[in-house]
Amino acid sequence: THSHRRDDPTERRGTAPERRPDRMPADGSVSSSHRGPQRPTHGLEATAGRLTEQQSDRTAGKRPREEPYGQRKRPMHRLVTAADLRLAEHQLGSEAKKRLQAERKWYQQQLSASSQIAQNHNAGLCVSMARDNELARRIAGGLALPFLEGSVNAQTNAQRLDKYLQMIANARRAKGAGITHHDLDRCTELAAQYLCETGWFEGASLKQLAHVGNKLSKHPNQQSCMDAIAWIAGQLAQADDLSGLRAYPSVLLLNAFAKNINSGRCKRAVARLARYLQRDDQARQSLDAQSIGLALNAFSKWFDNPDCQSMAHSLAALLASDSRLRHAM
Repeated sequence: THSHRRDDPTERRGTAPERRPDRMPADGSVSSSHRGPQRPTHGLEATAGRLTEQQSDRTAGKRPREEPYGQRKRPMHRLVTAADLRLAEHQLGSEAKKRLQAERKWYQQQLSASSQIAQNHNAGLCVSMARDNELARRIAGGLALPFLEGSVNAQTNAQRLDKYLQMIANARRAKGAGITHHDLDRCTELAAQYLCETGWFEGASLKQLAHVGNKLSKHPNQQSCMDAIAWIAGQLAQADDLSGLRAYPSVLLLNAFAKNINSGRCKRAVARLARYLQRDDQARQSLDAQSIGLALNAFSKWFDNPDCQSMAHSLAALLASDSRLRHAM
């Protein structure tokens, strides 16, 4: 496990030139209605205090000022680290450990019922998963996600986290009694912190992380979500090969990175994806009209990058040669 550092355009960690052409920076810079084993949930307790906000600085280098998404919210409670979680679990007595295992199994079962989750708008269950467990009672912020574990592989954790974020997204459409958007924001923030603070997701496939990043990108004003997206960008930068990524996950990643324009890691990740799409004819040709639009939007965020410029020109040529794509757009 290694600690997470705030990402900014001047960060240079992990940007040393690689031998592979695609890693060379071109700009020279480096529903259930069932309840769990614990009490029913009636909303989060107000333990975090009032939110403070900070203006998001959208000016970077010589780039014209971007229109901001709004004020970016600082984390509502302290970061959860793997060390915190290990200590909390280590301090449990034998009976509490049995309760935690029962809670963990129950919540994992809820996440595995994907067909039910697709139709489930149970906001109370989302909150209960984060609050009603033995770990949460021993963590300073009062929230934990016991269905995630340091002892399982990164791909399994990423799949479970993705399903939990989908549950939260569904719940926002029909909140339960006593559950607010603020409650669900805290759950989303917690999920983002697990992703980039625990080390439990390193090595998960970029395809799976693309779906996680897509859901987190719906919250551009939450700093924790942007930090998590920057972490995903770092995972892409470390990948040896992008050949299995294909078009759709690539576009999901591009769209997520485009929400975090002041991140140096996101800029480098977008440039690498541009080089990948430029070389992979099959992936590029399989882009539909919506995907092309999203990709062009992402490349426009870093229009002064040669790789982004080159790929944008290629997509423009693709549009010019295909009347069906133009009509669909």
